[in-house]
Amino acid sequence: MRIATSTIYAQQVAAIDNQQATYAQLGQELSSGKQLSAPSDDPAEIGQDLSLHVTIDTTSQL
Repeated sequence: MRIATSTIYAQQVAAIDNQQATYAQLGQELSSGKQLSAPSDDPAEIGQDLSLHVTIDTTSQL
């Protein structure tokens, strides 16, 4: 089975785009010092984080 050059090119461009997006995300995390900057980044992790903040706030008030 032959694979067209354009198909190989498109796959490589998509892989490069994915790597650039990953590097951009890592750069944002490093510059801001935050792993999660929006709830859509990781909804489960945000829920756990908010739960911990509530627990800390409740404990601090006692």
